[in-house]
Amino acid sequence: MPERPTGRRDPYALKLAKASVNETQDAQGWRQAMENAFKNYMLTIPHRIEMGTYGPATREKAPKDRFGVLNKKTG
Repeated sequence: MPERPTGRRDPYALKLAKASVNETQDAQGWRQAMENAFKNYMLTIPHRIEMGTYGPATREKAPKDRFGVLNKKTG
């Protein structure tokens, strides 16, 4: 049987395959790892705002100016 593009495959079979992959990743701790990574990322936001590398005012700056502060040596 020739291969068909994903868009032409049986939608029910695709949903079952996706569910199987998701359940396998959950069993391996994928969901917990993603939640922890997101929590850690969210904890960096106040620090990044303080450093001037995050937020609406920062987006108006050029990336070179925005991240130049990261290369400065601190006290």
